[in-house]
Amino acid sequence: MRNDTPYREETDISVLYPVLLKVPETSGQLKSRDKTIFPGRYARQSLRISGEYSGFYPDKLKKNKKGKPLSCRGIYWSISHKPGCTAGIVARSDTGIDIEKIKPVSIPLFKRICSSEENDLFETDNINLIFFRCFTSKEAVLKLIGTGLQGMRGVRVIEVPDHLNTVLMADDDIYRVEHFIVDGYISSVVKGDSRVIWNYIDPDL
Repeated sequence: MRNDTPYREETDISVLYPVLLKVPETSGQLKSRDKTIFPGRYARQSLRISGEYSGFYPDKLKKNKKGKPLSCRGIYWSISHKPGCTAGIVARSDTGIDIEKIKPVSIPLFKRICSSEENDLFETDNINLIFFRCFTSKEAVLKLIGTGLQGMRGVRVIEVPDHLNTVLMADDDIYRVEHFIVDGYISSVVKGDSRVIWNYIDPDL
């Protein structure tokens, strides 16, 4: 659900406004190549809406050689996209966001991402949900760090306070991640000590 917070000059920087933007059904009418690149471009829209809520937006969207978004005038940003939904966030501190469609996963794939110790931290027996909580959490942290998926083994879940929060460790640093689940998707954002106000927008409604 969208929180109609107006754009403003001053804002509480301790609040994060990640935006999930569903890809419109009309995108299915695009040509094959355009259909493939459309979600990535559409993710910029979720980023801009997050900026409207937050009250600030980077002048330039640039990445370093490893693909990590570069801050601009102290404004950080992160985006993620799947064929049916995109996610974006701007913030005053470094962050990372990831989104995935929740779907069945094989046991071998599950074990590649979630160790038995990590699995035991979750109260649910739903391995698909556990997998995508672990995966999106680790991916969000890796986006913040800027190491990419090759650094997955260096990130581990160390605490699961509740069904919407996960705590991870990477290189002896602690990262607090919050989840949002809607319409079959799960998104995870590195929040630190900030409060998170999620916004989900379906342009077809």
